[in-house]
Amino acid sequence: RSAYTWLLVGLVATALIVAIVRSERIADWLGRTGQRVVSWVMGKLHRTAVPDVSHAVHRFRDQLGVVIRQRGLVALGTAILSQVAWVIVLTVALRMMGIPESVLGLGEIFAVYALVMVITIIPLSPGGAGVPELLFISAFTTIAGTEWNAAITAGVFLYRLYYWFVPIPMAWILLKAVRRGKPMLPGTAEL
Repeated sequence: RSAYTWLLVGLVATALIVAIVRSERIADWLGRTGQRVVSWVMGKLHRTAVPDVSHAVHRFRDQLGVVIRQRGLVALGTAILSQVAWVIVLTVALRMMGIPESVLGLGEIFAVYALVMVITIIPLSPGGAGVPELLFISAFTTIAGTEWNAAITAGVFLYRLYYWFVPIPMAWILLKAVRRGKPMLPGTAEL
């Protein structure tokens, strides 16, 4: 229940991402291992369609490598700030539902958030389809105790509402500002 344990989990997850980006061998190993785990789970669920985990890991590695080479530090800083902002939003949503600092500390919330983001790097379904919510609720309930389950569930769903619906109007406003004097969406001539 220590915040240090959760911080350690977050650091291990970060180290894993860095290792994937820096080493083709580690990316191959993680892809093979992830593929075996996902295939086993899907087999237990009697699913025939199994996502290509190895391809997803390598695509993630390649895309991240391009971004790092082109915009390295700026991209890293922006990504870190955006994730910190979402951790703050998650914390506020949980506090609004009455979960005190003594039950779920900021370090624990941050560590669970980092762990969920690492687990959901490989998309198993569009938009996560409830997987991130299930992971958040399970992890937070494990830390806080089952008596906080309803408040945690409400807080996570409030956070997800913010996560999905706050950026959309902001994007439309920014799009309108950037495309001043032009139609909101580019036409075929622009593309």
